[in-house]
Amino acid sequence: VHRDLKPSNILIASIAGMDWVYVLDFGISDIEDTTCQDTEKTTSGSLCYLAPEQVCQHTYTKRSDIYQLSLILFECLAGRLPFEISFAGAIMYRLAGPVLPSDSELRPVVIPWNLRFVLEKGLARDPADRYNSMYSFSRELYQVLSRMTKAA
Repeated sequence: VHRDLKPSNILIASIAGMDWVYVLDFGISDIEDTTCQDTEKTTSGSLCYLAPEQVCQHTYTKRSDIYQLSLILFECLAGRLPFEISFAGAIMYRLAGPVLPSDSELRPVVIPWNLRFVLEKGLARDPADRYNSMYSFSRELYQVLSRMTKAA
């Protein structure tokens, strides 16, 4: 469990004509799924990318990383996070309101419904409603992107 996925901890490099993705900074990572009661550990990380359970309940699991990666994916697609970048905006987003902005709020960007579904599941406020593993998240994302590529 990485616990602090954010764009600055992901490096993409082209080596010998191939793209490679590296995840960096495992300084606050943990080896196994756990519920942590150590406040120092649970409050570590970047506020804008913390999962709701990290903020509200001081717990984290592999599903927290899925939440963080879903936020990064949304940011890649929309060019911004789905909330106002401020302390209050980041906290309020985790507690209430829509998980993703409406298409009209994202204009001119429109996220296709099938990709929106993957993001909404990855960004579910309740960890039990998220994908069970990074593998299941990446598999569904791959399937959606493959269908979109074939349709284009």
